[in-house]
Amino acid sequence: MAGLSTEEPAAGDTGKRPTDTPGERSGEEAGAAEAPQREAKRPCLELQEQGGQFPFAEAAAATAAASGLSVQQNTTRVEVCWEVSDDAGDAEAEQSLTLWWGCTVAEAVGRHPAYGPMWLLKYDEKEVEGKVFEAEERRVIFCAPGLLIDVAASEEGGGGGGKGLMLWRAEGSTHEPLPLLPVGQPIKAKYKGEDTWFAGVVHDLNTDGTYHVKYEDGDQETSVPRDLIEAVEVADDGEEDDEGIDEEAIVAHDIDSFFELFTTIMTSGEMFVNLAPEKQRFAAERIANMRPFFRVELEKLIQDKGRGYTVTGTDINHIIPKVMQAAKNAADAFHT
Repeated sequence: MAGLSTEEPAAGDTGKRPTDTPGERSGEEAGAAEAPQREAKRPCLELQEQGGQFPFAEAAAATAAASGLSVQQNTTRVEVCWEVSDDAGDAEAEQSLTLWWGCTVAEAVGRHPAYGPMWLLKYDEKEVEGKVFEAEERRVIFCAPGLLIDVAASEEGGGGGGKGLMLWRAEGSTHEPLPLLPVGQPIKAKYKGEDTWFAGVVHDLNTDGTYHVKYEDGDQETSVPRDLIEAVEVADDGEEDDEGIDEEAIVAHDIDSFFELFTTIMTSGEMFVNLAPEKQRFAAERIANMRPFFRVELEKLIQDKGRGYTVTGTDINHIIPKVMQAAKNAADAFHT
């Protein structure tokens, strides 16, 4: 991500450093204990291709058409979403703060060869948790409603999608847009806008605010609206332990095939094999009787993750206690 400073803080200093969030400010701790610290800013990178100046009226019209922003020179105020991260040299103690930063759209300063008119944003001076960020100027392109390209971040391969994408809104707005999703984020999306959620991953972010999604079943869509996508948490891969199931051991795409594989593994394990024949029959019966409870829990999991999600041993380790408790509750209810 593009930061306002890429210098590493000296030993013992507290500074800001770039993070994986689509916009962030960073800086280096200055001295003066009796006064607020002032954060040095790094100037924007030079444009790769200036492309000539835009007349203001033409630039304003093109920007309004692309993003819905009506620009009045040196008076239009917007806020841009940044993340400030506090790096004190301890990764575990690092904290970050997402905030909206006020700025003025000053003037049209050129034209990007692909995305149209560029504007000079003049950021306000702002104090954040005792650190003062000085006023700064950055070049941006308003590419879609609520979305802009920070030119410096784009040239550095930072920002959303590595394209410098950042969220913006009109000054004073209380609207909280859905956050940008990073490339590689596991998601579920409504394929072709229909009602069913399907598991997938973000492959790319588009400058119009849509996403290129690759689904687990091999399909893909190149222009999915953000409101048809939800981020999902995927269980961390883990090593097999004494009580759990090897993450590599169970991988299935539907409930029935999973349960058959699970039953096979459970009835071929050392603990089961060492049981007396009568106890083996009893244990196998108990496992078979768990099928409806597994189905319920697995359907909940797939509904949460999206159709096509690959159920892993890690997921099953998480739901086994729920399944066993549900089976126990059913048995208790039957005997009362």
